Amino acid sequence: MSAAQHRLSAEDAVGWWWRRSGRSWRSGDRVIVAVAGAAAPEYLRGPRLARLAEDCRDMEGDGLTTMLLVDDPELLLAAVADLGLDESTWPRNLWVGTTAKDQDEVRLRVPDIGRVPAVVRFLVLSPLLGRIRLRNYLGRTRAERDLDWVIAAGDASKWARPTHPGWAVAIADECVHARVPFYWEGNGAWEVVCDIEDVQAGAVVLDDLSGDLRIIERTGACHRPPTGPSLAQWTSARRFPGGTLLLHRIQADPDDRELDGEVWEQTPGVG
Repeated sequence: MSAAQHRLSAEDAVGWWWRRSGRSWRSGDRVIVAVAGAAAPEYLRGPRLARLAEDCRDMEGDGLTTMLLVDDPELLLAAVADLGLDESTWPRNLWVGTTAKDQDEVRLRVPDIGRVPAVVRFLVLSPLLGRIRLRNYLGRTRAERDLDWVIAAGDASKWARPTHPGWAVAIADECVHARVPFYWEGNGAWEVVCDIEDVQAGAVVLDDLSGDLRIIERTGACHRPPTGPSLAQWTSARRFPGGTLLLHRIQADPDDRELDGEVWEQTPGVG
């Protein structure tokens, strides 16, 4: 049994799973500990966090990185303060992140994550369900930023909601400008067919397109059009803003990770 399996057992973690090096993570092994919901106050108490930090120090020589994902960074900050942890005592292989589903949660959670003295502070936007701006949290230097890594993905669940790829491209552009790594996990269960302007102009023939369709605007407004020959007529009778796309529901493919012609799999360059 490895040190990680022994130390971070199911008894200790609210939820955890392995991601071996390969497609998901390029270098080293990651142990992901997700702490959320009613269990968070108990798990993020000072003694438990102290044990996790100690375990991470013990595993540092094994090349293992622990990613602690919390949905309430304020609780984590309180435990950090109680233990007196700072950048000199926080384990380099203990990364800390939070999740967000919209801009309001970003405003609420990201500044607190930025105050944690971890080497890597990350944000998970999965699924990405709207336009989110991160520029204020992506400074060029560590002192200026709250985030050192951004991870995002389309919705691949059974009841998947559409993601406009433009939202992800905008986040990738912000990360590039700030020199912060960006990781796109996958496009989820909706595939772009074409721009709605092409349908309205009769530039594409979609008579044989069946199944579940959506029309999504950059604003997030989503429409469910008819399928078959009536699709072109239905869209031509309506006005849509630029950048509106026609999407088709598909079986989510974990290898479908291309975003605007690129595969984004950047990870922080730290040990």
